[in-house]
Amino acid sequence: MDGSPAGYYYSAGSGDGAKNWLLFLMGGGWCDNVDDCQSKLNQSFGSSKFMPFTKFSEILSPDCQINPDFYNWNRIFVAYCDQSSFLGDTEFDGQAILSARLPDVGRVKCLSDGGFFFRGENVLNADYREKYFAASVITLHNISSLLPVTCTERIDPSLVSDLYD
Repeated sequence: MDGSPAGYYYSAGSGDGAKNWLLFLMGGGWCDNVDDCQSKLNQSFGSSKFMPFTKFSEILSPDCQINPDFYNWNRIFVAYCDQSSFLGDTEFDGQAILSARLPDVGRVKCLSDGGFFFRGENVLNADYREKYFAASVITLHNISSLLPVTCTERIDPSLVSDLYD
């Protein structure tokens, strides 16, 4: 968010995994207004200048006992520093960060390590997330063009909060 280059960690693959890649996109907290985003500028979530050392573990571990499926693949950990889940194309440039790190060729498979659920039971601030947060994030980070057409042809993304009024 501060103009510092995108940060990432890389571990080279070996043996029969050397031609495969595992890309891990670090999660973080989205910001839904400019003040919230600016409050994170001097933290690892807002700048690669504050990116902490990261040890590859779990799904990124090079230990075949811990990570039998991907231990010998090329592994990349992309640090989170744009507050838009690598989607925004305004000042925060998450989309540019991701595009600069990913080639346009190759077959991609996805394995989700987490998610964002609006309607889960006992989710802290669920009403706020449903009514206001989604529309604010979509508008602030200019990500409506990335949403499925099957959704956006039925409702303008900036009007998400109107669905719950």
